[in-house]
Amino acid sequence: MQKITYSDDFKHQALSKVYQRQGRTIASVAQGLNLPQSTLKGWMAAAKKSQMVLL
Repeated sequence: MQKITYSDDFKHQALSKVYQRQGRTIASVAQGLNLPQSTLKGWMAAAKKSQMVLL
């Protein structure tokens, strides 16, 4: 199975959607982006750890 690599810009946009999800679950945001929920949660943890600022 081939590993998918996502651009930093895509990750930033995905995280912005999570933090502005307006009542949607993380699972529904991930599904809307065609991502595994675990991938999105991993990005969230990494962003929190690095204290990434999202606008």
